[in-house]
Amino acid sequence: MLTVLKKDDAPLRMAVGFALGSCTNFFPTMGFGLPVALVMAFVSRTSLLAAVVGETVFKPFFPLFYCLDVYTGHIFYRIPIPLRNVDFIRGIGTDVKLLAGYAKVFLIGSIINTLVLGTILTGVCYVLVSKFRYKLMLLLKKREEDNIEPGRFRTEDHG
Repeated sequence: MLTVLKKDDAPLRMAVGFALGSCTNFFPTMGFGLPVALVMAFVSRTSLLAAVVGETVFKPFFPLFYCLDVYTGHIFYRIPIPLRNVDFIRGIGTDVKLLAGYAKVFLIGSIINTLVLGTILTGVCYVLVSKFRYKLMLLLKKREEDNIEPGRFRTEDHG
């Protein structure tokens, strides 16, 4: 972590990695959210650790994000949203054309929400990491020095 923070582009890499990791929760990854976040962070050469943290922090919000995706998509592509009509909901599973309409609504909402939240999180994380970067580096360096016992690596003890 200390070596990551020492790099000049650390705030941007950490911010984008966190945003990529958190935005995987807008899509139903069926349990593969963490590997997807890691692959996206690796391909974009951003922070893998930040992607893991972002994905883990926002994982409990997946049901909320799912509803938000449907409502956001509904704003741009209007289709009827049944609240409690069980027969209509069963029909979605058998009618491919009807299912495609709802999939389109969900996909549009997911893309829009990913772009909006990703941009906001990147900006907020960039500002926070930039502001507290040196304090965090000092804290990590002090913690690292405290973990090394004095005299632990003396050559005369190994003789």
